[in-house]
Amino acid sequence: MRIIKTQPKSVQPQQVIRPSGANSLVLATMPGLARHNFVSAVAPTVVGTAPTVTGLSVSDYGRDLEIHPSGGSNGIPGLRYGTDTIGTGTDWSFIWIGNPKNFGNANGILMTRGSDGFGNGWNLQIGYTNGNSTTGTELTAKVIDSSPAQFSLTLTVPSLVVDRHERVAMVKRGTTLKAFDWRSHVTGSTSAGNGGLRTSTLGIALGLDQLNAPAGHARHNTVLAFAKALSDYEVWSFLNNPWQLFPVSIRNYFVEASAVVGGRGLFLPPNLNGLGVGGSFFGDRLAA
Repeated sequence: MRIIKTQPKSVQPQQVIRPSGANSLVLATMPGLARHNFVSAVAPTVVGTAPTVTGLSVSDYGRDLEIHPSGGSNGIPGLRYGTDTIGTGTDWSFIWIGNPKNFGNANGILMTRGSDGFGNGWNLQIGYTNGNSTTGTELTAKVIDSSPAQFSLTLTVPSLVVDRHERVAMVKRGTTLKAFDWRSHVTGSTSAGNGGLRTSTLGIALGLDQLNAPAGHARHNTVLAFAKALSDYEVWSFLNNPWQLFPVSIRNYFVEASAVVGGRGLFLPPNLNGLGVGGSFFGDRLAA
């Protein structure tokens, strides 16, 4: 008897696969694996000095892409995703996973929506501020409403150290802006103005500032953007396991047919625990 058991992804997938579900998802990329947007299959544009290295590396959580403002031999200067990531509506959520390499104002940008200047331009941004090339203490989220007026939220995050794995998020819901730091579990909120967003004709960028210039130094592992406001529960769920969005893994276990109870349930004796499948299973598919 074979049990066909599904299990959500809990590590970065090592092949290019399309995210499942989440109709509001407009950007999902693991640029160290493949730079393109897994939602739309559209590749980004490199902005800045043409790189002469791949910028690829491997971390404890999978494959990363290093983005460096100088480009050239330092890495990829910045990535601009297309109009397929503009989305609709005025509520948004960003999830960023990776290793920051610099917390300074000119090097700390992680994600920006828009970046086409101060007129008809950017409206959402998250990144590190007021640090340096070694340590930092601030995570800042920004929004520009339809007035346009800018509103910022800065979290004090203890013990930020470069090249250490970090996970952060921002959510704009109506007139409220929130930011989240996974490592410290620090979160905060502030006003997001009139609830609207300034119009932008450009999509989401990695490592680019509001003037479309390279201004972020980090190793990017997994990046998600939703054209909706995630709940706090959803944010923490994705920060704990961002890879759950991708198709589930299927595992097969083979047991004696006598282990089946009522055609649907299964009890495995303790001596099978070494296989990691001991205990009871109900609702999983059974096949001869």
